[in-house]
Amino acid sequence: MIRKLADGGITVSVIGLGTDHDSDSELLKDIAKRGGGEIMFANDPLELPRLFTQDTMNIARNTFIKKEDTHPQGIPGQLVGQSRLMGELGSGSFPNVDGYNLCYLKPEATPAVVSQDEYQAPWSAFWYRGLGRVAALTLEVDGKYAGQFGHWDKANDFLITHVRWLLGSPSPDDVFVRIDRAGEDAIATVELDPDRADKSRQGPPTLIVVPPGAEREEPLTPDFTWTGPDTLEARFRMDRTGTYRTLVKTGERKFVRGPAVTLPYSPEFVPRIGLPSGTETLKGMAELSGGKLRTDVLEVLSDPPRSARSLSLIPWLMGLAIGLLVTEIAGRRLSLWQRVSALIPERETAAPRLEPARPAATRKWWDLPVRRAGQRPAANRSGRSTSAPAAALSTPPPTSAAPPPAGPTPEAAQAAIDVFQQAKDRARRRSQ
Repeated sequence: MIRKLADGGITVSVIGLGTDHDSDSELLKDIAKRGGGEIMFANDPLELPRLFTQDTMNIARNTFIKKEDTHPQGIPGQLVGQSRLMGELGSGSFPNVDGYNLCYLKPEATPAVVSQDEYQAPWSAFWYRGLGRVAALTLEVDGKYAGQFGHWDKANDFLITHVRWLLGSPSPDDVFVRIDRAGEDAIATVELDPDRADKSRQGPPTLIVVPPGAEREEPLTPDFTWTGPDTLEARFRMDRTGTYRTLVKTGERKFVRGPAVTLPYSPEFVPRIGLPSGTETLKGMAELSGGKLRTDVLEVLSDPPRSARSLSLIPWLMGLAIGLLVTEIAGRRLSLWQRVSALIPERETAAPRLEPARPAATRKWWDLPVRRAGQRPAANRSGRSTSAPAAALSTPPPTSAAPPPAGPTPEAAQAAIDVFQQAKDRARRRSQ
């Protein structure tokens, strides 16, 4: 098995927990020898991570790509567009090199130069580490494998740009860029040189913002607004946590690197140093708006705030009307009103005072007599029925001092006969 691994270009190293005098130490040494790897022993288990790291570093030293392996004429490279974020690294094609260390790009790193072979490996990359900056060069700048890069006329500018970016020195151009963070918004301020040439012809600069992300995304280009004769301001939203890098384009091929701004966490978690606490702020808002500070959920549920709402009175009015109608019908059918009046004791007076009878047209419904069940009304001269109580009310009762009534006069008797005769004639006509 070890021979098959060796034929495939795979080495086998052995790390043993113990000493080289243990019973199986000779077997481990033979495996390492046949596999072309290293043999290491350690009595302390805490030493094992260090031994594994040491062996990994020894293997990594062999990941050096030479031109004989892939390109006999030299390995080509290319400057990528994102290299402008570091500064002016040159233009055109990048010179070929005779060898470089094979590395892979970190997730948060930005490539500047990449190889044009099958690996597409970074030769120059840079990224931010906390408040600091990191840059890496994987090619040989001066040595056996420097290739055409060692004779490149812009090699010094290429290296100086890396050093200047690491130092964070001010830009040699007459442009000052400042980035301030206000919550989730970033405010970029650009101050131009008041004595700059072609002041009237030069247009406003362009702000380029590279958002953070594992994958390369399209840069943002917020618009600048003139806030003064030589000052511009732009605002953009930081919709995710991470580092936002900026670049200001002042001309056709002139770029100025701006500072980076970082949103480490959501703004609501920012420590309120020197500011009132959140509870005090909410209490002040409640007092200004006439509200109440509620910090307990159960208190809110037990004492909800008053709110305006509309309530229809139609169901209540309909119920009241139906109740009055049923009471009225029951009072008439069951003679409840007469029973109630019978229960009320009459006041003893010398003589009851009776009001004169009013015409039927002016009577109210409460003045009408109540007819008992089975009682037939008496017929008057006009054929309409009248009740006995109504007739009694229309004729005042006799008093003890008044003389007895006299007998009917001849005219009254003749009128009564005529009334009876008319009634008979009317009944006869109806029967015919």
